Amino acid sequence: MRQYSLHLLFLFSAIALLSSSNIIIENNCLRSIYVYQHGYFGNDTFECIIPRDEICKLNYDDDFVGFKVRQKKDDEPKSLTEISINQFHSGTDYYGINLSRGFDLWVSIEPLAENSTKIICRDINCPGALRDDKESRKRLATKTGGTFRIVYCA
Repeated sequence: MRQYSLHLLFLFSAIALLSSSNIIIENNCLRSIYVYQHGYFGNDTFECIIPRDEICKLNYDDDFVGFKVRQKKDDEPKSLTEISINQFHSGTDYYGINLSRGFDLWVSIEPLAENSTKIICRDINCPGALRDDKESRKRLATKTGGTFRIVYCA
């Protein structure tokens, strides 16, 4: 019985490890940026300040994570990068850029996995793979448990 319990513990630990994703946020803007994890109902959480040409490394195992960036503390961020990690325990991460609030900074998002697609948004007329709140199906997918690279002022 004890050995069976240890096997289950190992299995659940392995599943938990596989469902987290690393996120590297890179700042190519001319000044520092303030990164916030998007919270619904205005409850954004401060994550890090990234100086010019620097990165911030984060790890998440949440079902959803979105990032907004400010160049000044008083700015109202608009472009929102979104990642759904291991959504519905499917083994798949979904990602996209949400412009429902408008556009403010060039941004790209890409999984660092084979055969994955990079999205780049340099103005309000972004590619069709990007989404707004009315088109939640317009997201790209990759295998869960990898690393995403988000670049501002790409």
